[in-house]
Amino acid sequence: MNTRTSSFLILLLFLSVPPVFHSGAQEAAPAAPENAAPAPSTEPTSKNNARLKQALQAFPQADTNRDGVLTLEEARPIAAMLGISADDLKAQVEQGPLAPRESNVAYGPDPRQVLDFWKPESSGPAPVVVLIHGGGFKYGSKADLPKVLGPLIAGLLKNGIAVASINYRLVRTAPLQESLRDGARAVQFLRSKSNDWNLDKNHIGAIGGSGGAGMSLWLATRDDLADPSSSDPVLKESSRVGPIILMETQATYNFPRWESYMGKAEFPPTPGSAAAMFHLAGDADLETPAGQALLREVDMLEWIGPGEGPVLAVLTRYGAGRPDTNTSWDAYVHSSKHAKEIKRVCDEKGSVCEITADKSAMLPFLLKTLKPGAGPPQQATVPPGAPVPSG
Repeated sequence: MNTRTSSFLILLLFLSVPPVFHSGAQEAAPAAPENAAPAPSTEPTSKNNARLKQALQAFPQADTNRDGVLTLEEARPIAAMLGISADDLKAQVEQGPLAPRESNVAYGPDPRQVLDFWKPESSGPAPVVVLIHGGGFKYGSKADLPKVLGPLIAGLLKNGIAVASINYRLVRTAPLQESLRDGARAVQFLRSKSNDWNLDKNHIGAIGGSGGAGMSLWLATRDDLADPSSSDPVLKESSRVGPIILMETQATYNFPRWESYMGKAEFPPTPGSAAAMFHLAGDADLETPAGQALLREVDMLEWIGPGEGPVLAVLTRYGAGRPDTNTSWDAYVHSSKHAKEIKRVCDEKGSVCEITADKSAMLPFLLKTLKPGAGPPQQATVPPGAPVPSG
């Protein structure tokens, strides 16, 4: 386990211990009645303590007996091994919850086009990690990932990396291709704030879960949406990100392509569901030239070129404890086959993609790839005159 990452795990464990106060001599505890039932355990665990639950979600390897419950007893050896100083621990405790520096900052005119921003203590321009929530483009909130990735956010801030978490329009009000463009505009907005917020606009990465992972992959691979001639200063900025971390990702939103690497779905299809994501009347509309252009626009596998990313695909359920099946929509959407297809195409095109089931690999990956010495994310270029699909 990375030392810096572990220190924030121990902070969470320390905060879960209730304080004990003494006033002079200690009183003897009253004797329990004979044959009384044993009192229920009050020891904080991940079952009854929100901070321990969050720590277990972020660092499952801390559960040494693998019973699915993180206890203080399991955490104490880690604390002793790390030797965290009392002063550092006290400072972390007094810091309290990692509330964002800026909340609900508008990056566009729609009420859903807002973000939260965490700023590190940094003398120089800070790299940025953008958190993109999942929810199938039908639900979800910018508050979702910070609840699960609190220790990771703390580790990034400690190492001088800023964090932003974004909302974007959902398919009930905007088609999928416009949801993706919202993600692009959020990244462009952050670059436009580089002077005001002291950000390193050449080093912006992303972490996404499910649909947010697919959006992260789209932002990392789709040709740059920067428009130098735009009257909007935000749109003049680059939309590209890298490195990226993909949790339970999809490989492409060209949905008919899924069967080529997933196999046939073994559950009843819902007619028109794919077309509805694009606000089209029916699946036949996807066969038209306009429909085919839409599918090409959201086909991340087709956008992948040399030097993308780098990409770290994190398996959290399917392929990491649960078997991959095609028998349910959830399993089909979140199958590890998506990550494996991304890696296959990246390998073929000359881009770096790694697959892991170890969540503790996330912080070291970001520190290695986002710090200024790593260089800016490489960008695919389009030859002059080459057609560029539009959404």
